Amino acid sequence: MTMACRWSGRYVWGVSYNGLNIHSASCPLPEATPEHPLISRSVVVSTSEAAEILQRLTAKFTVIYAAGAGYKILCVCDQLVSSYVVSHANTFKWDTCAPHAILLAQGGGIVDLQQVIDTAANHTESASHLAAKCQLCYNRANDGFSAGSVDRWSNHGGIIAYHDIGVLADVVASITSCTT
Repeated sequence: MTMACRWSGRYVWGVSYNGLNIHSASCPLPEATPEHPLISRSVVVSTSEAAEILQRLTAKFTVIYAAGAGYKILCVCDQLVSSYVVSHANTFKWDTCAPHAILLAQGGGIVDLQQVIDTAANHTESASHLAAKCQLCYNRANDGFSAGSVDRWSNHGGIIAYHDIGVLADVVASITSCTT
């Protein structure tokens, strides 16, 4: 008897609202172990990431390449990688909103990279304060774009998705040393 090969899927969800944080991913996937050096110190990026950013990230992280913003953020949710970084405006609010809810429910988040850089340059704030100030916002369009422009809903400052605040601090340190 032969078995036909079939695709499989799963539902992943999260709710983070007024202090309520629940999610379907209550434990990481079996192959994702924090002790594994690739998992605990890895960042996923696209092949179009800026060379200068990549150079700084490779000093502290193993860089992994993948396609699809939602997929890369889900890799962070599943703890297959420790972070996802994109430094340019090629993702949109609709790419990040659902996995952002999952990460928030898990204690992580997605921050605006440019806002983090600007805030870190002007203040000596902890990573947790940076994370609280710089989370992506979905109920406002970006300023400076015409009313019909899709760019009004881009993540125009880039993003950092993270599962652990310590990893966010390391990514921010790497990136800000890149921009100074």
